[in-house]
Amino acid sequence: MNTRAISLLSFLALANSASAQITLTEIAPPVNLNTAFFTGSPVGINPSAIAVEGTTLWAAGFNNQGLVGTTGIVRVDNATTTPTVSTPFGVLMTPGERGYTGLTVKNTIVGAAFDSGASDPNGIAAYNGTTLAPLWAANTRGICGPGFDPDFNAAGGLTGIGWTTAGSGRRALNDLNSGASYFNLTDGMIFAVIGQPTVWRCMEFDQASGDVYLRMDNFLVKGVRSGTNASAPGVTIGGLVTAAGIAGQNVAVLNTNFGTYLMANDRTATAAGQNFFSVVRFLDTNGNAATVQWPGTFTPPTSVGWYDFSYDPASSTLAILDFGNRSVFLFSVDSTQVGMTVCPGDGSGTACPCANSGVAGNGCASSVNPSGANLASTGFASISSDTVVLAGSGMPNSSALYFQGTSQQSGGAGSVFGDGLRCAGGSTIRLSTKSNVGGGSQYPAAGDPSVSVRGLVSVPGVRTYQVWYRNAAAFCTVSTFNLTNGREIVWSI
Repeated sequence: MNTRAISLLSFLALANSASAQITLTEIAPPVNLNTAFFTGSPVGINPSAIAVEGTTLWAAGFNNQGLVGTTGIVRVDNATTTPTVSTPFGVLMTPGERGYTGLTVKNTIVGAAFDSGASDPNGIAAYNGTTLAPLWAANTRGICGPGFDPDFNAAGGLTGIGWTTAGSGRRALNDLNSGASYFNLTDGMIFAVIGQPTVWRCMEFDQASGDVYLRMDNFLVKGVRSGTNASAPGVTIGGLVTAAGIAGQNVAVLNTNFGTYLMANDRTATAAGQNFFSVVRFLDTNGNAATVQWPGTFTPPTSVGWYDFSYDPASSTLAILDFGNRSVFLFSVDSTQVGMTVCPGDGSGTACPCANSGVAGNGCASSVNPSGANLASTGFASISSDTVVLAGSGMPNSSALYFQGTSQQSGGAGSVFGDGLRCAGGSTIRLSTKSNVGGGSQYPAAGDPSVSVRGLVSVPGVRTYQVWYRNAAAFCTVSTFNLTNGREIVWSI
């Protein structure tokens, strides 16, 4: 086989390889909730809803039997080390096959939805998640779990606990702390899907845009926000099929530092024996499947398909509640490195101009950083769903030019340029000039076009990226600039 054919096959293998958008790392053994939820427990037989903030969990219960009982909420402290369950709170008399349907938490204030099958004085309620004291409640049927509404584009004007109920197509909104009603089910924003049922199961909000996501008869519904109290009519996304009258269909929004994703469970039946990986879905905000790298040691047991999800962006912690097995899985959520380092100024290729080698994988040393500056690339290098982020670090607090090339200098070894090595060559495009803060910056930032759009990448292929940065101090050559290492990225469709 000739060299050209070998190169083509190698490229196709790279372009078509499964590149995960999200990497999950299990950060603790599953939290066992069997000591809190059991037949006769004041908080219910099975845990039905979860919320996480840092290393603290809040779990609410469901009366999974035909008899009247009670359900409530518990706090679980030190969830990643030595889980400790609090005394119950929010305990309510509960008919059979009813209970709590959702939780949300913001600054340790816990919002809860309770479904007794009819309107209830505690249908939507808020509690101090530290003292466990009740703060306020709203009379409604809490069939749909609540979410924290950050306002349109997270403007922070009117924020609080957003909720709805069966038969409504509107979002009500209450102040997080006082419960003051900003909007109710007669004047709240309309998100209903035209011509579709309104038996809602869960409500969550994108903490950056304010867009609303709900479950309805197993469908996943998205309402695109246009104002504090305005949304476009909801649309179904994700390709989930209808399954009416089944509780425990949930969604969560993961606002990560490398993109926004959704989690949902495709629960079309209530039978035991359902495979976790067949039920749990990761999606982007348009409903396209997102690829996930699960821990190789993660082997969840089969269950009944009822899972709830909660994500804490401050700690990048994801909690997944398994109703049937009464347990909670805890993960850290990270972006997946995409691409490979090329032309490092570490002595492995072309020598740095003044023997100013950086550490392995970085650029040449600068006047402020003997290790050299680094360029990392994370995300998903797909032209149709580009989530790539280029992140430069270890630079002075100066200007930084992110640029793209179609080839590499000196066959990937780099060529001397200023105080460092230039890697990206061929036809080059300046992506953007950023101002470093704390020695770092990234592209894209909020409001920027994606890397592929700005770089005019319209067909699969290879591009090389690098950062040129100002380093005004007299250091190596008479030039006043240096560069990071390069990153080679293979773009797929």
